[in-house]
Amino acid sequence: MRAPASTRVHSPRGRASACVPTSPSRSTACTRRRRRPGSPLTITSGYRSNAEQAVLFARNPDPRWVAPPGKSLHRLGTELDLGPPAAYGWLAANAPRFGFIKRYSWEPWHFGYTRNAGSSSVGYGKGGRATGKGSLVRDDQGGGAGDGERSRGLPSFVPARFAPMISKAAQRWNVGAALLAAQIYAESNFNPYARSSVGAQGIAQFMPGTAAAYGLKNPFDAEAAINAQAHLMRDLLRQFGAVPLALAAYNAGPAPVQRCGCVPPYPETRGYVAKILGLLGGAGELPAGGGLEVRLVA
Repeated sequence: MRAPASTRVHSPRGRASACVPTSPSRSTACTRRRRRPGSPLTITSGYRSNAEQAVLFARNPDPRWVAPPGKSLHRLGTELDLGPPAAYGWLAANAPRFGFIKRYSWEPWHFGYTRNAGSSSVGYGKGGRATGKGSLVRDDQGGGAGDGERSRGLPSFVPARFAPMISKAAQRWNVGAALLAAQIYAESNFNPYARSSVGAQGIAQFMPGTAAAYGLKNPFDAEAAINAQAHLMRDLLRQFGAVPLALAAYNAGPAPVQRCGCVPPYPETRGYVAKILGLLGGAGELPAGGGLEVRLVA
């Protein structure tokens, strides 16, 4: 998605079709299509590697406008910068219909794809691990499967009684089972009756207000709490587009994450995120033998 492309939405129903002038005849066809009624859209940026992000950040080292290398959501392949400015109103009104949201109120051109935002899709968990070099390595055991498809994709530290609950919730909400398991380990060490000093309750440590918002009547019901946890993480992954940011929002609330576009500088939150990412990186896993490795390199 690096090469700019001109896309025209030419249907009253909002269907989009791309027009890329790859030849003289194609250029003529694109010109004709640009005369049709509709909203012309231009993709000005899609995927960006950390190296490319470093060049942009060096030109404008203001993290409000340009994320530092290693922090930009563009490195995850879920983001698009779109134009022209005349289309911003149409985009804001219609993007959700196509699975996109406007990431930041101050960037009317920046939209992120939110469907199927399981942990593998953003580079973490059993289904995928970030290499730190702008690429993603996917490790599938025995043929591979999506996040949460089966309990054998769970870390070895998960007690057997909770494995089916986690797998079921992961599959229902399309969130990585390994991510949910690591969260529960960090939140309560799989204690369904855990209580925190600030009032969080149950295996997933829900505060009463959040529990009520997600229809969780009894936070000490492990299966119901894990289902609500997966539902909340699905929503946070859609909102923030990155596992670290979603985890930070789970711990500290969405507001501080939204304000800075980062993991807030709270020691508890940063420790929480670091612990879970460490678990997702392999801590506590049984050694895996064989399997298929596919390396996607930009």
